[in-house]
Amino acid sequence: MIRFRKGVRNIFRGVSVEEYAEINECADLRSDMTQEERHDAGAPDAANESVGGAILWASIVLWQDRPLFVLVGTLCLVGSCGLKIFAMVRHLVA
Repeated sequence: MIRFRKGVRNIFRGVSVEEYAEINECADLRSDMTQEERHDAGAPDAANESVGGAILWASIVLWQDRPLFVLVGTLCLVGSCGLKIFAMVRHLVA
């Protein structure tokens, strides 16, 4: 049996309602900052308390700082999946 350190299971959980509210509040405050202020601000404590909070904060930061990167990446992902599905359907029909 694998033994976990104390608190490890608590890290790999979802985001609680309170953490979600804190992350969204910090994201709203961050959206009004300049680029230098954003760099110095850092992450809120709720983003460091769980993996889900860290992923949520990272996605918010990426969307605020590099929206074009997110859009291009999403379009590439959807296009790639679409082409794979099209190839599978074409193979099944032929």
